[in-house]
Amino acid sequence: MLGIAGYNEAYSDEFTVTAQPLLDARIVGSYTSPGESSKIALSRRRPQILYLTDISEGLLKFDVSDPAKPKLLASTKIEGGGAYAVAIAPTNNFGSHDILVSGYGNSKIALILSASREFTIQDTIAALGSVQDLWYTGHYGIAVSGGPEFELIRIVHDPDAPFDAGVAFVPALQTQRIPTTIGASVVDIAHDPISKKVFLAQGSAGVGVFDLRNLDNPPPLRTLDLEGNTYAVALDTISYSPYLGHEFIYILNNQSLMIVEVSRDGNTLKQRGKVALAGEGADIDVYDNTAAVAEWEKGVEIFDVKDPDNPHSLGVVDTPGRARDVAVQNEQVLLCAYQSTASSVCKKDPTARWHIYVADDRDDLQVIEMNMHF
Repeated sequence: MLGIAGYNEAYSDEFTVTAQPLLDARIVGSYTSPGESSKIALSRRRPQILYLTDISEGLLKFDVSDPAKPKLLASTKIEGGGAYAVAIAPTNNFGSHDILVSGYGNSKIALILSASREFTIQDTIAALGSVQDLWYTGHYGIAVSGGPEFELIRIVHDPDAPFDAGVAFVPALQTQRIPTTIGASVVDIAHDPISKKVFLAQGSAGVGVFDLRNLDNPPPLRTLDLEGNTYAVALDTISYSPYLGHEFIYILNNQSLMIVEVSRDGNTLKQRGKVALAGEGADIDVYDNTAAVAEWEKGVEIFDVKDPDNPHSLGVVDTPGRARDVAVQNEQVLLCAYQSTASSVCKKDPTARWHIYVADDRDDLQVIEMNMHF
Protein backbone atom coordinates (compact mmCIF):
# COMPACT_ATOMS: atom_id res chain seq x y z
CA MET A 1 0.00 0.00 0.00
CA LEU A 2 1.26 3.48 -0.83
CA GLY A 3 0.86 6.23 1.78
CA ILE A 4 0.41 9.78 0.51
CA ALA A 5 0.39 12.68 3.01
CA GLY A 6 -1.46 15.87 2.20
CA TYR A 7 -2.67 19.12 3.72
CA ASN A 8 -6.25 20.45 3.84
CA GLU A 9 -6.39 24.23 4.05
CA ALA A 10 -10.12 24.24 4.89
CA TYR A 11 -9.44 23.36 8.56
CA SER A 12 -5.63 23.57 8.71
CA ASP A 13 -5.37 19.93 9.74
CA GLU A 14 -3.09 17.27 8.37
CA PHE A 15 -4.80 14.32 6.79
CA THR A 16 -3.47 11.13 5.29
CA VAL A 17 -4.43 9.15 2.21
CA THR A 18 -3.36 5.52 2.13
CA ALA A 19 -3.86 3.95 -1.27
CA GLN A 20 -2.61 1.62 -3.93
CA PRO A 21 -0.93 3.30 -6.91
CA LEU A 22 -4.11 2.81 -8.97
CA LEU A 23 -6.14 5.01 -6.61
CA ASP A 24 -5.67 8.75 -6.29
CA ALA A 25 -8.03 10.17 -3.63
CA ARG A 26 -8.07 13.34 -1.56
CA ILE A 27 -10.41 15.69 0.30
CA VAL A 28 -11.18 18.65 -1.96
CA GLY A 29 -14.03 20.42 -0.15
CA SER A 30 -16.04 20.67 3.04
CA TYR A 31 -18.88 22.50 4.74
CA THR A 32 -19.09 23.18 8.47
CA SER A 33 -22.31 23.92 10.36
CA PRO A 34 -22.91 24.47 14.10
CA GLY A 35 -24.59 21.08 14.45
CA GLU A 36 -23.64 17.44 13.96
CA SER A 37 -24.35 15.65 10.68
CA SER A 38 -25.96 12.23 10.51
CA LYS A 39 -27.14 11.06 7.06
CA ILE A 40 -26.59 11.92 3.39
CA ALA A 41 -28.90 11.52 0.39
CA LEU A 42 -27.92 12.26 -3.21
CA SER A 43 -30.46 13.27 -5.82
CA ARG A 44 -29.68 10.72 -8.57
CA ARG A 45 -31.74 12.62 -11.16
CA ARG A 46 -30.15 15.93 -10.12
CA PRO A 47 -26.53 14.85 -9.52
CA GLN A 48 -25.50 18.30 -8.30
CA ILE A 49 -27.99 18.25 -5.38
CA LEU A 50 -27.21 16.69 -2.00
CA TYR A 51 -29.25 16.56 1.22
CA LEU A 52 -27.70 16.30 4.68
CA THR A 53 -29.45 15.70 8.00
CA ASP A 54 -28.15 17.43 11.09
CA ILE A 55 -29.06 16.27 14.59
CA SER A 56 -29.58 19.83 15.82
CA GLU A 57 -29.83 22.00 12.69
CA GLY A 58 -32.42 19.95 10.78
CA LEU A 59 -32.34 19.30 7.03
CA LEU A 60 -29.80 21.01 4.75
CA LYS A 61 -29.72 21.17 0.94
CA PHE A 62 -26.47 21.68 -1.00
CA ASP A 63 -25.34 22.37 -4.54
CA VAL A 64 -22.21 20.23 -5.01
CA SER A 65 -21.62 21.01 -8.69
CA ASP A 66 -18.31 22.51 -7.53
CA PRO A 67 -16.92 19.78 -5.24
CA ALA A 68 -14.38 22.19 -3.74
CA LYS A 69 -17.10 24.58 -2.56
CA PRO A 70 -20.34 22.88 -1.45
CA LYS A 71 -22.98 25.63 -1.48
CA LEU A 72 -25.81 25.66 1.06
CA LEU A 73 -29.09 26.33 -0.79
CA ALA A 74 -31.67 25.84 1.95
CA SER A 75 -32.18 24.55 5.47
CA THR A 76 -35.10 23.90 7.76
CA LYS A 77 -35.75 22.80 11.31
CA ILE A 78 -38.72 20.45 11.52
CA GLU A 79 -40.90 21.59 14.43
CA GLY A 80 -37.79 23.18 15.90
CA GLY A 81 -35.82 19.93 15.97
CA GLY A 82 -33.06 18.18 14.12
CA ALA A 83 -33.25 15.48 11.46
CA TYR A 84 -31.87 11.95 11.65
CA ALA A 85 -32.56 10.35 8.26
CA VAL A 86 -33.61 11.39 4.76
CA ALA A 87 -34.77 9.70 1.55
CA ILE A 88 -35.51 11.13 -1.91
CA ALA A 89 -38.14 10.12 -4.45
CA PRO A 90 -36.39 8.54 -7.46
CA THR A 91 -38.87 9.72 -10.11
CA ASN A 92 -39.77 12.92 -11.98
CA ASN A 93 -43.43 12.86 -10.90
CA PHE A 94 -43.08 16.00 -8.84
CA GLY A 95 -42.20 18.60 -11.44
CA SER A 96 -39.47 21.01 -10.40
CA HIS A 97 -39.42 19.72 -6.82
CA ASP A 98 -37.63 16.93 -5.03
CA ILE A 99 -39.81 15.08 -2.56
CA LEU A 100 -38.17 14.00 0.68
CA VAL A 101 -39.12 11.83 3.60
CA SER A 102 -37.23 12.79 6.75
CA GLY A 103 -37.08 11.23 10.19
CA TYR A 104 -36.88 13.68 13.07
CA GLY A 105 -37.51 13.97 16.79
CA ASN A 106 -37.88 10.73 18.70
CA SER A 107 -40.45 9.02 16.48
CA LYS A 108 -41.77 11.25 13.72
CA ILE A 109 -41.61 11.42 9.93
CA ALA A 110 -42.03 14.50 7.74
CA LEU A 111 -42.93 14.64 4.05
CA ILE A 112 -41.11 17.60 2.50
CA LEU A 113 -41.16 19.30 -0.90
CA SER A 114 -37.87 20.88 -1.91
CA ALA A 115 -37.80 23.67 -4.49
CA SER A 116 -34.55 25.35 -5.53
CA ARG A 117 -33.96 27.34 -2.33
CA GLU A 118 -36.75 26.43 0.07
CA PHE A 119 -38.39 23.54 1.86
CA THR A 120 -42.13 23.04 2.31
CA ILE A 121 -43.23 20.61 5.01
CA GLN A 122 -46.19 18.92 3.34
CA ASP A 123 -47.25 16.48 6.03
CA THR A 124 -46.06 14.84 9.25
CA ILE A 125 -46.90 11.57 10.97
CA ALA A 126 -45.88 9.71 14.12
CA ALA A 127 -43.77 6.58 13.63
CA LEU A 128 -43.86 3.42 15.70
CA GLY A 129 -40.39 4.01 17.08
CA SER A 130 -37.30 6.17 16.84
CA VAL A 131 -36.57 6.67 13.13
CA GLN A 132 -33.04 5.51 12.25
CA ASP A 133 -33.21 5.23 8.47
CA LEU A 134 -35.63 5.69 5.57
CA TRP A 135 -36.12 4.61 1.98
CA TYR A 136 -38.63 6.01 -0.48
CA THR A 137 -40.19 4.77 -3.73
CA GLY A 138 -42.94 6.25 -5.86
CA HIS A 139 -45.72 4.77 -3.76
CA TYR A 140 -44.59 4.16 -0.20
CA GLY A 141 -41.96 5.01 2.33
CA ILE A 142 -40.06 2.47 4.39
CA ALA A 143 -39.15 3.61 7.88
CA VAL A 144 -36.70 1.82 10.13
CA SER A 145 -37.37 2.23 13.82
CA GLY A 146 -34.88 1.79 16.62
CA GLY A 147 -36.81 -1.17 18.00
CA PRO A 148 -37.57 -4.72 16.81
CA GLU A 149 -39.70 -3.74 13.82
CA PHE A 150 -39.88 -1.67 10.71
CA GLU A 151 -42.94 -0.14 9.10
CA LEU A 152 -44.24 0.91 5.72
CA ILE A 153 -45.99 4.27 5.42
CA ARG A 154 -47.78 4.86 2.14
CA ILE A 155 -47.29 8.05 0.15
CA VAL A 156 -50.60 9.08 -1.45
CA HIS A 157 -52.01 12.00 -3.41
CA ASP A 158 -53.54 14.74 -1.27
CA PRO A 159 -56.81 15.76 -3.02
CA ASP A 160 -57.28 18.77 -0.73
CA ALA A 161 -53.87 20.29 -1.38
CA PRO A 162 -53.81 23.69 -3.15
CA PHE A 163 -52.69 23.68 -6.77
CA ASP A 164 -48.94 24.11 -7.27
CA ALA A 165 -47.71 24.54 -10.85
CA GLY A 166 -44.33 23.08 -9.92
CA VAL A 167 -45.75 19.82 -8.60
CA ALA A 168 -47.58 17.34 -10.84
CA PHE A 169 -48.56 15.11 -7.92
CA VAL A 170 -49.13 16.55 -4.44
CA PRO A 171 -48.11 13.90 -1.92
CA ALA A 172 -49.33 13.18 1.58
CA LEU A 173 -48.62 10.57 4.23
CA GLN A 174 -51.31 7.93 4.62
CA THR A 175 -51.92 6.83 8.19
CA GLN A 176 -52.31 3.16 7.27
CA ARG A 177 -49.23 1.24 8.36
CA ILE A 178 -48.00 -2.29 7.81
CA PRO A 179 -45.87 -3.08 10.86
CA THR A 180 -43.77 -6.22 10.86
CA THR A 181 -42.28 -7.50 14.09
CA ILE A 182 -39.03 -9.34 13.43
CA GLY A 183 -37.62 -9.83 16.92
CA ALA A 184 -34.37 -7.99 16.24
CA SER A 185 -33.14 -4.42 16.22
CA VAL A 186 -33.19 -2.99 12.68
CA VAL A 187 -30.35 -0.54 12.10
CA ASP A 188 -30.18 -0.10 8.31
CA ILE A 189 -32.21 -0.82 5.19
CA ALA A 190 -31.80 -1.23 1.42
CA HIS A 191 -34.63 -1.53 -1.11
CA ASP A 192 -34.67 -3.12 -4.58
CA PRO A 193 -37.44 -1.39 -6.60
CA ILE A 194 -37.31 -4.02 -9.35
CA SER A 195 -37.66 -7.22 -7.34
CA LYS A 196 -39.55 -5.29 -4.61
CA LYS A 197 -37.45 -6.75 -1.83
CA VAL A 198 -36.30 -4.97 1.29
CA PHE A 199 -33.01 -5.98 2.92
CA LEU A 200 -32.61 -5.28 6.63
CA ALA A 201 -29.45 -5.09 8.72
CA GLN A 202 -30.61 -6.57 12.02
CA GLY A 203 -27.66 -6.28 14.38
CA SER A 204 -27.04 -9.62 16.09
CA ALA A 205 -29.78 -11.30 14.00
CA GLY A 206 -27.91 -10.98 10.68
CA VAL A 207 -29.60 -9.78 7.50
CA GLY A 208 -33.29 -10.11 6.67
CA VAL A 209 -35.24 -10.11 3.39
CA PHE A 210 -38.82 -8.83 3.21
CA ASP A 211 -41.02 -9.14 0.10
CA LEU A 212 -43.17 -6.09 -0.76
CA ARG A 213 -45.09 -7.57 -3.68
CA ASN A 214 -48.16 -8.33 -1.58
CA LEU A 215 -48.50 -5.70 1.12
CA ASP A 216 -51.95 -6.91 2.16
CA ASN A 217 -50.56 -10.33 3.06
CA PRO A 218 -46.77 -10.06 3.32
CA PRO A 219 -44.83 -13.34 3.61
CA PRO A 220 -42.63 -14.09 6.64
CA LEU A 221 -39.27 -12.39 6.87
CA ARG A 222 -36.34 -14.53 5.68
CA THR A 223 -33.02 -14.18 7.47
CA LEU A 224 -29.38 -15.15 7.08
CA ASP A 225 -27.59 -15.53 10.40
CA LEU A 226 -24.07 -14.14 10.30
CA GLU A 227 -21.24 -14.25 12.78
CA GLY A 228 -21.09 -11.02 14.78
CA ASN A 229 -23.32 -7.98 14.28
CA THR A 230 -24.68 -6.57 11.01
CA TYR A 231 -24.48 -2.77 10.98
CA ALA A 232 -25.29 -1.70 7.42
CA VAL A 233 -26.59 -3.06 4.11
CA ALA A 234 -26.46 -1.62 0.57
CA LEU A 235 -27.18 -2.37 -3.10
CA ASP A 236 -25.22 -1.23 -6.14
CA THR A 237 -26.85 1.94 -7.49
CA ILE A 238 -25.73 1.24 -11.07
CA SER A 239 -24.85 -2.44 -11.60
CA TYR A 240 -27.96 -4.63 -11.62
CA SER A 241 -30.33 -6.38 -14.02
CA PRO A 242 -33.12 -4.08 -15.33
CA TYR A 243 -35.44 -7.11 -15.35
CA LEU A 244 -34.43 -9.14 -12.28
CA GLY A 245 -33.01 -6.51 -9.96
CA HIS A 246 -30.00 -6.91 -7.71
CA GLU A 247 -28.16 -10.21 -7.43
CA PHE A 248 -25.87 -9.16 -4.57
CA ILE A 249 -26.20 -7.26 -1.32
CA TYR A 250 -23.26 -5.67 0.49
CA ILE A 251 -23.10 -5.94 4.27
CA LEU A 252 -20.98 -4.45 7.03
CA ASN A 253 -20.52 -7.22 9.57
CA ASN A 254 -18.33 -6.36 12.56
CA GLN A 255 -15.04 -5.29 10.98
CA SER A 256 -15.56 -6.80 7.54
CA LEU A 257 -17.33 -6.15 4.25
CA MET A 258 -19.33 -9.16 3.11
CA ILE A 259 -21.02 -9.87 -0.23
CA VAL A 260 -24.17 -12.02 -0.16
CA GLU A 261 -25.83 -13.53 -3.22
CA VAL A 262 -29.64 -13.38 -3.37
CA SER A 263 -31.60 -15.96 -5.38
CA ARG A 264 -34.18 -14.71 -7.90
CA ASP A 265 -37.09 -15.70 -5.66
CA GLY A 266 -35.35 -14.23 -2.62
CA ASN A 267 -35.66 -17.48 -0.71
CA THR A 268 -31.94 -18.25 -0.62
CA LEU A 269 -29.12 -16.08 0.69
CA LYS A 270 -25.56 -17.30 0.10
CA GLN A 271 -22.41 -15.71 1.46
CA ARG A 272 -19.76 -15.06 -1.20
CA GLY A 273 -16.68 -12.87 -0.67
CA LYS A 274 -15.49 -11.22 2.53
CA VAL A 275 -12.74 -8.69 3.25
CA ALA A 276 -11.49 -7.09 6.47
CA LEU A 277 -12.02 -3.37 7.09
CA ALA A 278 -9.28 -1.04 8.24
CA GLY A 279 -11.58 0.19 11.05
CA GLU A 280 -15.08 -0.16 12.47
CA GLY A 281 -17.71 0.15 9.72
CA ALA A 282 -20.59 2.62 10.12
CA ASP A 283 -22.17 2.82 6.65
CA ILE A 284 -21.66 1.65 3.07
CA ASP A 285 -22.58 2.86 -0.41
CA VAL A 286 -21.94 0.88 -3.61
CA TYR A 287 -21.79 2.45 -7.05
CA ASP A 288 -20.83 0.67 -10.27
CA ASN A 289 -18.85 -2.08 -8.50
CA THR A 290 -17.07 0.43 -6.26
CA ALA A 291 -17.88 0.44 -2.54
CA ALA A 292 -17.17 3.24 -0.07
CA VAL A 293 -17.31 2.41 3.64
CA ALA A 294 -17.52 5.02 6.39
CA GLU A 295 -15.30 3.71 9.19
CA TRP A 296 -15.75 6.03 12.18
CA GLU A 297 -12.21 6.89 13.35
CA LYS A 298 -10.46 5.73 10.15
CA GLY A 299 -12.41 7.78 7.60
CA VAL A 300 -13.53 6.24 4.28
CA GLU A 301 -12.19 3.00 2.78
CA ILE A 302 -12.63 2.30 -0.94
CA PHE A 303 -13.18 -1.24 -2.25
CA ASP A 304 -13.31 -2.92 -5.66
CA VAL A 305 -16.27 -5.34 -5.45
CA LYS A 306 -16.54 -6.34 -9.11
CA ASP A 307 -15.57 -9.93 -8.27
CA PRO A 308 -18.11 -11.02 -5.61
CA ASP A 309 -15.74 -13.75 -4.43
CA ASN A 310 -12.71 -11.49 -4.11
CA PRO A 311 -13.51 -7.96 -2.92
CA HIS A 312 -10.37 -5.99 -2.11
CA SER A 313 -9.43 -2.65 -0.61
CA LEU A 314 -8.06 0.13 -2.81
CA GLY A 315 -7.18 2.51 0.01
CA VAL A 316 -8.33 4.66 2.94
CA VAL A 317 -8.96 8.41 3.06
CA ASP A 318 -8.79 9.85 6.57
CA THR A 319 -11.39 12.48 7.54
CA PRO A 320 -11.06 15.16 10.26
CA GLY A 321 -13.74 13.62 12.49
CA ARG A 322 -15.68 10.36 12.66
CA ALA A 323 -17.26 9.26 9.37
CA ARG A 324 -20.94 8.40 9.92
CA ASP A 325 -22.49 8.13 6.47
CA VAL A 326 -21.20 8.01 2.91
CA ALA A 327 -22.48 8.37 -0.66
CA VAL A 328 -20.62 7.72 -3.93
CA GLN A 329 -21.27 9.21 -7.34
CA ASN A 330 -19.68 9.40 -10.77
CA GLU A 331 -21.83 11.66 -12.91
CA GLN A 332 -20.38 10.32 -16.17
CA VAL A 333 -21.17 6.74 -15.14
CA LEU A 334 -24.65 7.81 -14.04
CA LEU A 335 -25.42 9.48 -17.37
CA CYS A 336 -23.95 6.47 -19.16
CA ALA A 337 -26.32 4.14 -17.32
CA TYR A 338 -29.35 6.22 -18.30
CA GLN A 339 -28.28 6.63 -21.94
CA SER A 340 -27.39 3.00 -22.68
CA THR A 341 -29.82 0.99 -24.79
CA ALA A 342 -29.67 -2.35 -26.58
CA SER A 343 -28.63 -0.63 -29.81
CA SER A 344 -26.43 2.10 -28.33
CA VAL A 345 -23.93 1.28 -25.63
CA CYS A 346 -22.44 4.22 -23.77
CA LYS A 347 -18.70 3.77 -23.28
CA LYS A 348 -17.51 4.62 -19.78
CA ASP A 349 -14.51 6.90 -19.42
CA PRO A 350 -12.11 5.11 -17.03
CA THR A 351 -10.44 8.45 -16.17
CA ALA A 352 -13.68 10.18 -15.13
CA ARG A 353 -13.52 11.58 -11.61
CA TRP A 354 -15.52 10.08 -8.78
CA HIS A 355 -16.83 11.94 -5.76
CA ILE A 356 -17.50 10.55 -2.30
CA TYR A 357 -19.61 12.59 0.12
CA VAL A 358 -19.11 11.95 3.82
CA ALA A 359 -21.21 12.92 6.85
CA ASP A 360 -18.51 13.76 9.38
CA ASP A 361 -19.29 14.56 13.02
CA ARG A 362 -16.66 17.33 13.13
CA ASP A 363 -17.14 19.31 9.94
CA ASP A 364 -20.51 17.97 8.76
CA LEU A 365 -19.82 17.45 5.03
CA GLN A 366 -16.59 16.28 3.40
CA VAL A 367 -16.11 15.88 -0.36
CA ILE A 368 -13.51 13.37 -1.53
CA GLU A 369 -12.41 13.33 -5.16
CA MET A 370 -10.82 10.21 -6.56
CA ASN A 371 -9.47 8.98 -9.85
CA MET A 372 -9.18 5.28 -10.58
CA HIS A 373 -6.88 4.40 -13.48
CA PHE A 374 -7.67 0.80 -14.43
